[in-house]
Amino acid sequence: MIIALRLALRDFAHDLRVNLSLSLAVAAIIAPLLILFSLKFGIVAAMERDLLGNPGSRELVLGANYRLGEDFFTTLRGDPRVAFVVPKTRSLSTTATMRHGGALREGVEMVPTAPGDPLLLAFGAPVPRDSLEVVLSASLSARIAVRPGERAQLVVTRTKEGKRQSAAVELQVVGILPPAAVGRDQAFVPLPTLLAIEDYKDGFEPQLLSDGSRPNTARDHFAKARIYARGLDDVAPLAQLLEGRGMVVHDERQRIGEMKAIATVLSRVFWVIAAVVALGGIMALGGLLLRTLEARMRSFMALGIMGITTMGMQAMVALEALALALLSYLMALLLALLAMQAFNLLFAEFLTEGRIFCSLLPSHLLSGLGISVGTMLLVALGCARARLANLNLPALLRGA
Repeated sequence: MIIALRLALRDFAHDLRVNLSLSLAVAAIIAPLLILFSLKFGIVAAMERDLLGNPGSRELVLGANYRLGEDFFTTLRGDPRVAFVVPKTRSLSTTATMRHGGALREGVEMVPTAPGDPLLLAFGAPVPRDSLEVVLSASLSARIAVRPGERAQLVVTRTKEGKRQSAAVELQVVGILPPAAVGRDQAFVPLPTLLAIEDYKDGFEPQLLSDGSRPNTARDHFAKARIYARGLDDVAPLAQLLEGRGMVVHDERQRIGEMKAIATVLSRVFWVIAAVVALGGIMALGGLLLRTLEARMRSFMALGIMGITTMGMQAMVALEALALALLSYLMALLLALLAMQAFNLLFAEFLTEGRIFCSLLPSHLLSGLGISVGTMLLVALGCARARLANLNLPALLRGA
């Protein structure tokens, strides 16, 4: 093997011009495939990041009020496809007024939250620990001019026995969600806060908003729920499960389906083109290698006379092919990276910040290298066996 390695290196260096030309030819086959795959992966990866980066893509919104008992929530919490679920009150009971200083905002939507809330976690907002803490949307915090660490007043009004009444409680603002997370005026509070708002509006006297003299002790169901699927692939089956119970569900199934359809189409296009290019490249490469081996038969004859076995000659051809494959892939990678950079610069004005048009992972590059080297070795060994397996030295000597 050592002798074969030395001979292969010397022979490769001796025919360096020919090998460089052959390497460029092979690189011209590999580079377009790398560029095409980077386009496919970059586009699909960007779409997946947009969906995965927005927890709303995994949210399932119930479109009406229902009677959801504890068995409903127990079932969902035990479903591995569910990442988060928390009860909600009736739609009319989720609005209140938030006030800070002289500014106030009526009709604020109060959203229940709990540990593990995907929306708060995705945007780095802390989860309120008790009923006296709140996380606000950026639009709401701007309207009432409040910042994290300050206190805002929650005001709830009701009509009881023909009289208009109101109750207020001070809440500590522990976080602000950016506009990318929430586009409306919303306040995220623990479920007990939301239940206190509903109970107060229904005529009860909850501890948080009143004196606690008449709490609601008969609650056995909820009207709605905040539900998040664990992954994008879990949205559709969960939506179908809820719809099977007669519920109206709003979700992002259409967008997720469109993303998967685009990914499938791009993958098929890539593999069809890759198969055609690879087949043509292998045939052309095989013809070139056979031609090269034919021209070097006298050299192989001399090696045979020197005692080099046919297997040793095949090993020498394989080692030269390995060097050729590495050089070809390096050239192809350089060309592909330059083209990818050009594409990213060309389309930069059409992309949002932080997104790129073409992208490849290190694992993709290593896979490409393995496929290129493996293909080159297989073609080279096949050609070497075809020309050298039945090497007839006496006949070659007579022909010489």
